[in-house]
Amino acid sequence: VINSCYGGSDTGYSLASGTSMSAPHVAGVIALMLSKNSALTPEIIDSIIEITAYDRGDEGKDNYYGAGIIRANTSVLFAPEMTVPKIDYYSKDVDPSPGDGVLNPGETASLIVTLKNIGVDATNVQAKLRESSPYITIIDSSSNYGNINNGDYASNSSEPFTVSVNPDVPRGMELNFILYITADDYSNTDSFKVIINEYPREYDDIDAGNFIFTVTNFGYFGYFDPGATNPLGSGFIYPRTDSVSYLFGAEFMLGLSYNNVICGEYGTSSEWLPSDSLAVTSSSADQELITSFVHPSSLLEIMMHTYTWSTAPRDDFAILEFIIKNQSDSTITDFYTGYYSDWDIDYESDTRTWYDRGACDFDNNWIFMYDGNYPPYLPGYVGIAELTPSSHSNISLVDNEIHVYPSGMGWADSVKYNFLSGEFNVGTGSEGKDWSMILSNGPFTLNPDQEIRVAYAVVAGDNLSDFNVNATAARDAYGEVLTVTEDSNLPDRFTVRSYPSPFNSTLNVELTIGEAFVGEKFSVEIFNITGRRVSQLYSGKVTEPGVKKLYWDADNIPSGVYLLEARIGENKVVDKVILLR
Repeated sequence: VINSCYGGSDTGYSLASGTSMSAPHVAGVIALMLSKNSALTPEIIDSIIEITAYDRGDEGKDNYYGAGIIRANTSVLFAPEMTVPKIDYYSKDVDPSPGDGVLNPGETASLIVTLKNIGVDATNVQAKLRESSPYITIIDSSSNYGNINNGDYASNSSEPFTVSVNPDVPRGMELNFILYITADDYSNTDSFKVIINEYPREYDDIDAGNFIFTVTNFGYFGYFDPGATNPLGSGFIYPRTDSVSYLFGAEFMLGLSYNNVICGEYGTSSEWLPSDSLAVTSSSADQELITSFVHPSSLLEIMMHTYTWSTAPRDDFAILEFIIKNQSDSTITDFYTGYYSDWDIDYESDTRTWYDRGACDFDNNWIFMYDGNYPPYLPGYVGIAELTPSSHSNISLVDNEIHVYPSGMGWADSVKYNFLSGEFNVGTGSEGKDWSMILSNGPFTLNPDQEIRVAYAVVAGDNLSDFNVNATAARDAYGEVLTVTEDSNLPDRFTVRSYPSPFNSTLNVELTIGEAFVGEKFSVEIFNITGRRVSQLYSGKVTEPGVKKLYWDADNIPSGVYLLEARIGENKVVDKVILLR
């Protein structure tokens, strides 16, 4: 039961007229008719509703009453019964056992497709699978579903489709499969899509330092599901001994054009799709997480790396590094990146008063906000600092009442793009209001397979002076991170990183190979603890320097400790990995 009332009233109803009032009633009648016979066409539905309407005004249709007043019960009675099966695609699972449920590059996997019949009973149901992409090969395209009665579901788990994926397929690419469904005296065509490397949405807390900050693998920060009554995640708690979050939510943005800004907005509804899990790694800081997310339409993939430290003077900031790679076949021109953060520091609900204030430090390219109330509800200063100033575009506060609220500009893509590009700029928030902030870089142009790097720091401090000291420390720390990254590009560099560990089905393996090894014999193998080889991931020669990514799908392999051994010429690297079912 949905209780509704008019215009903010807690008790009453009101009279109103127009399409806003009539459309829900018509839609409800149509829903009832389709629940009786889902094969009804729009033309048949329209005809039945008009014929069964209660005529008012002049006889027949007129300009005041149209065809008359709808009669739901009569419309449903006049709707014909279903006389044939109605079998459609319902859901799919990718290699659910023993795989990881993700269709990865270079993988051969089973597709279990469930069908639903909402028509009359169907006998001898079969389906054939088709896909025209050059990145997919269908090995087994036929499945027998048997009989499916009205209202029942059936899957092909005993006879799944089998597909093989090209190793060079871009992560995040949408593969559109066509299903040709037949039964005795019946046929239908339906479709579904599978996204390469579409991982489940995850979140985790960064908590090594003097704060707790939630990150996700889909470009949103603070909370996993911000619209929920009790959202998962910690927001941004500072200091970590406190329990109150400064943050409403934050997101990574990429502005492709005036009306097309990709963002992590609304958490689980983010336009970014996870192309990897959140994994722990270690290179430069005390706590590091890595993940990646992708925009399926543009095939821009973002590799995110977070860095935090546990001791002063580096325990009051988190570094967020984003490497943007163009996986498409086309050059992407004049786009912007940005990090947007909506802090909610002090709002008095009884008087509907905001005490949040803020300012931009244009000399240093960072922004801060604080509680302007006295005494402050939350005494700290929080904000973001730019760490890649060579590509700086804009630094600005955002007046939520004007730019974000539905009663204002509604935070449309055009508004976001104007902030990203620097057309909109608010330098000072001296008045207590609902403020947020944005820091952007660009414009960039990326050729196919090219990538660029941007980084931001989420900073906190006990006061403005402390915030400034911590923002400066973040910039120094990232300089050291870049030094380590540059060292990884040395000609004789050979490193192996595997994640996650423990893992339950698929292990990601990244090898950094220097130019000095080009032409050398190269192999990657998995051994159990007795020394028996259980899998060979690669065997050949090094053809080019850079980062090579491999995957181990541990199908039918028992839980245990395994050794990943990578060899280039006489050089060997061994990494211990743990498989847990």
